Amino acid sequence: MYEGKIALSGFDLEPIEKSIVDKIIKTHERKIREKVGYKEIKLNMKKSQKAKTFLHEIHGRLITDGKNMQKHDFEAKSSDYNLFSAVDEVLEKLLKEAENKKRTPKEQK
Repeated sequence: MYEGKIALSGFDLEPIEKSIVDKIIKTHERKIREKVGYKEIKLNMKKSQKAKTFLHEIHGRLITDGKNMQKHDFEAKSSDYNLFSAVDEVLEKLLKEAENKKRTPKEQK
């Protein structure tokens, strides 16, 4: 299903939430695979209760595979009351960081 390894920790979710998170990850995984390649994607979630709602803090790490670009580690964080927005934002940040690093110095100007 995936090119590299995807590791999730701290994601204690209801089945419907898990299904939506899986779709978000699948969409971003495809983009990351096509644009920069990866060896591993790690996502860690910490959830803290604020009044009657939960704040979701997502920490993501992308390790590129060295095929399309030199091997690198990228990290991103996001906090949001909406779990899906936080996961989406972290994966988007990881992709953008990797794409920026992949560009040659001439393209970055």
